[in-house]
Amino acid sequence: MNIVWDFDGIIFPLVPYSSDHILIDYMFQKDFFSFTEKMLMRLAYSFEKKDMASLRFKKCLRTLVCKKPYAVLDYVLEIISAGIPDENVRLLSGLHDAGYKMHIISTGTENIIKNALVSKGADQYFKTVSGNRIVAEIGRIIGYDCLITAESKVDFAERQLGLRSQDTIAVGFGYSDIPILDWARYPVLIDPSKAGWEKFGDRNYIFLESVDMLPRILKSLIVQV
Repeated sequence: MNIVWDFDGIIFPLVPYSSDHILIDYMFQKDFFSFTEKMLMRLAYSFEKKDMASLRFKKCLRTLVCKKPYAVLDYVLEIISAGIPDENVRLLSGLHDAGYKMHIISTGTENIIKNALVSKGADQYFKTVSGNRIVAEIGRIIGYDCLITAESKVDFAERQLGLRSQDTIAVGFGYSDIPILDWARYPVLIDPSKAGWEKFGDRNYIFLESVDMLPRILKSLIVQV
């Protein structure tokens, strides 16, 4: 049995901020942005607050990070790595040892996510880690490849990873996870605020307050691993 995870809000539970927000905020605090870029940053955040507007956010992010030093990612991943709770790493280890094949499919930045997991010693628990990619050359960011959107997660799971819905548990947090939650046989929505419970209460989701409840729920499903 496969488990497809989102990263932000689940493995990295610092909300309402995502790893991409932390990247932008770090560059803002270190004065990497011009006045025009600061206006664009505010516009990007306004897009991100609207459901399913992540692609517009990513286009703004691409503009904001272009030509900036690639080294900023090293500082940001330290922040994110420190924000991954040790108990989440132990949970991932336990699920891996139990035989689950785990993947991350994220609309966040793959470079940051992968390196943060390596820094935390948690990369070994995942067969694949997939997200959008920052492209660099000679120490400078030259592009941002938007490979995964909320709408394309299912296609990526099927075509790129060869996963089948009937063999998959999807674990998500927010609106960018809804398509893959609808697709998976076992959709798990984790929302400490419970706001999503009411918003998506008409869907056949398993609603949890925290990720540490997941192993018990998986046992109750009597899933053949």
